[in-house]
Amino acid sequence: MVKIMKFLMFLMLFSMPSYAVEIVAFANEKIITDYDITVRKALLKIISPQRMQGQNKISQSKIALIDLINDVARMNLASKSNALASPNSIKEIYENMSKKNRSIRNFKYDKQFIKDYLRVQRSWGRVIQGRIASSAKLEEGELKSYYETLKKTPMIPSVFRLSQIVIEEPERVNLVYSEVKNTKSCGVFNKKASLYGSVGSGDMGRISSKSLALPLQHIFSGATVGKVLEPMPIGNGAIIFMLCSKKQKNLLKDEQMKKRIEYGLLNQKVEILGEQFLQNYRDQMYIE
Repeated sequence: MVKIMKFLMFLMLFSMPSYAVEIVAFANEKIITDYDITVRKALLKIISPQRMQGQNKISQSKIALIDLINDVARMNLASKSNALASPNSIKEIYENMSKKNRSIRNFKYDKQFIKDYLRVQRSWGRVIQGRIASSAKLEEGELKSYYETLKKTPMIPSVFRLSQIVIEEPERVNLVYSEVKNTKSCGVFNKKASLYGSVGSGDMGRISSKSLALPLQHIFSGATVGKVLEPMPIGNGAIIFMLCSKKQKNLLKDEQMKKRIEYGLLNQKVEILGEQFLQNYRDQMYIE
């Protein structure tokens, strides 16, 4: 009896639609406790000892119906319609599937079971979702910290001012680099470029990140202004770059972009906390 209850509880959580993971993902300790109690009470109402009496396993029909309910919910999510399935929509799909699939025809369509299951989804879903919506937010400084990390990637449009030393002879690369690597000023670097470099060396002016290949975007976005970069092999020689300045768009001043960054951060939390929560729940699953 208890094993049957454990299994169905596991099945419901394991096959839970993606929106359900989002509902619980930001839960703090109190909300998780409330969620735990809500689910247990609802399950006990559906699977009472009287209803399970005489059964030593969950029928394949009910497993099939639970899968069908969650499939309908996922399809509704994908089409941006009502995320929760209805008995009528499930019955229609069930009948269409049973015409094509012999194994589906053997499953008993239990309308009352479907209503009970959907009632459980709605009951805990509304309560927990409301609490999460009012309490979930990013921690102080988290958005700023994420933005600082983001600035080191080519995701933010940038304008770089670069200077370069072009070296055509491979045997001179290490020698020239040792002479210029500790240079802190672009003015001094440009003078050394005219002294040590080939044609094309010197101030390159301002360059948009969009005009650079992705590997170079990564390199210059993560580089420190006023620091000489290590030689970059090209042909038989190399190029030594110095990043003189870097101007990036402040996405946090763009309200629409700020919301997108915040949404991305929240989604990361959903994935991490949701996976942890469901894994812990499955590990500790029992009914008191």
